[in-house]
Amino acid sequence: KRMTFANALKGSVPENELMILVAAEEDGRLAEGMEFLCRSLEIKGKIHGAYFSSMISPLLGFLMCLLSLVVQATKVAPEYIKVIPLTNWPTSTLLIYRAGDSLSKFWHVYLIGIAAMIFFLHWSQSNWHGELRRLFEKIPMLPWRGYKKRQEINVLMTIAILMNGEKNGLKETIKKMSVNASPWLCWNLSLMSNRLRLKPESPAEALDVGVFDRTMMYRIIDYAERSNFTTALNKLAFQQGDKLLGK
Repeated sequence: KRMTFANALKGSVPENELMILVAAEEDGRLAEGMEFLCRSLEIKGKIHGAYFSSMISPLLGFLMCLLSLVVQATKVAPEYIKVIPLTNWPTSTLLIYRAGDSLSKFWHVYLIGIAAMIFFLHWSQSNWHGELRRLFEKIPMLPWRGYKKRQEINVLMTIAILMNGEKNGLKETIKKMSVNASPWLCWNLSLMSNRLRLKPESPAEALDVGVFDRTMMYRIIDYAERSNFTTALNKLAFQQGDKLLGK
């Protein structure tokens, strides 16, 4: 159909990756864009792998606690009841027994509840946004904080790749990213756009909307002041990525 290479891939690769290839081909730097995209995908895979590994231990620990409660209530407690009636049990021990007994009798209800909670947590990470969400992102151990940390380097690399040409400034980059962005990212990009409109001469400061932590923002602003803004973003994005890959 005599399409461009990037557009010929439509439907075969994710939209956010296609966006990068289209922008690179429009700038006449498709090979460079593909090389950057390949490096970013390698880094993103490493990030997701580390995040998944970090979630395994708490999840297994939680399941073991539930299993222990059920075993205590169904196998151990009945033997104790023969010797000591429930009315004579300490309050704390009785509560543990009641919890395990409830789990064993209504496990299907709890299973539905846990599934609903997992679905909500997964959905909320990329869809929930606003100032209240920002507060939750500051609390350690919560999934929203981990999500923001993972997205921090993804967003930085995407901006760096899209701006690594002569045609895309930060304003155009934000517009392109907003097309396929999640509601959470789209909200943050709108904040960046508003800050850029107020201070177009300070693109680095426009990124300071909460996506990047303070240390990263200080480095972005410092690098941008000492060199070209686009060069600074490229250097920072892939410096962080190479650290994750152990290079």
